[in-house]
Amino acid sequence: MTLFTERERAFENLFARQEELRFRATVLRNRLLGQWAATRLGLAGDAAAAYVDSFERSLLSQKSELEVETKLRDDFERAGIAMSDEDIHAKMTELLDEAVQRVTA
Repeated sequence: MTLFTERERAFENLFARQEELRFRATVLRNRLLGQWAATRLGLAGDAAAAYVDSFERSLLSQKSELEVETKLRDDFERAGIAMSDEDIHAKMTELLDEAVQRVTA
């Protein structure tokens, strides 16, 4: 095996690992977002757990951060809760940072 081939494999493995960590952090962030939103919506117990599960399932097909923000904004609007896009985006960023720390720890 040549040095070039070994380096290529190493970079491929690094990329795969980074993508796996990014995916795991995003999934955890979405769970944390669902829990945060359930609390803001005044849900508790089984209703909160059902909301979090439903929230996570609805995000499986959504790819962009904008779609996640839109989902949250729509849920808050339906419940009559004022929540700005900036507040939602700030919370998403905060929870992604927390999720990355948990996943990489």
